[in-house]
Amino acid sequence: MASVKTDRVRAWRESVNPSPPEVNGASFVVARVALLTMAAFGIYYGFQSISFADGQAWSDKELTARSAAPRTTWTAKSPMPAPAKAFPRPSTAHTPGRSRMK
Repeated sequence: MASVKTDRVRAWRESVNPSPPEVNGASFVVARVALLTMAAFGIYYGFQSISFADGQAWSDKELTARSAAPRTTWTAKSPMPAPAKAFPRPSTAHTPGRSRMK
C-alpha cells in the first residue's frame, strides 16, 4: 500500500501538470497523413530545385567556346588609359558668402 506522502505527491503533480485528454485514433491518422504528405511535397520540390540548378550549369561546349574566345586584357604593350577625373579636387580658397567655420 502506498504511503500518505506518496499519495500527496501524486495529487500535487496531477494538480500542477494534469494528464492530457484522450485523443482518438482518427486524429492520429489524420495528423500522420498530413505530415507524410508535407514530407513528400518537400522531397519532391527539393529534387525539382536540384534538377533546375543542374539545368542552369554551364555545358562543356559553352566552357570550351568561352575559353577559346580572344581575351581583351591589358598587356605590357597596350597603353593604359588615363584615369577619368570625375570630380575636381576642392579648392582651399575661401568662397565668398560662406564662412570657414563649420
